[in-house]
Amino acid sequence: VYAVLCTGLADLLIGLWLIKEDRTSSSFPLLIVVYQAIFFTCHVFKGILLANHSFRLYNMVDNADDFAFWIIAVASFVVFHLEMKRTKKFQLPSYYQNEL
Repeated sequence: VYAVLCTGLADLLIGLWLIKEDRTSSSFPLLIVVYQAIFFTCHVFKGILLANHSFRLYNMVDNADDFAFWIIAVASFVVFHLEMKRTKKFQLPSYYQNEL
């Protein structure tokens, strides 16, 4: 449980850093942060529920985490499609362009 929580917190911090560093109008870093915030919160609750042996609530939170993943996946696809339509090309965020 602790490893999952540390990973979720690290991903959340990376997403926040990407928002700070991104100079384009891309919404992908924001979607990363939103998903990781949901992921981290769900895993905190799952850890608490496991410690209290509340397996029914654990399954509900686990399903909410999966549901959030699919919502963010669909939102990412929509944002990507709208970005392509708006710019007529796909532009990598600045932190990727520096690597190329």
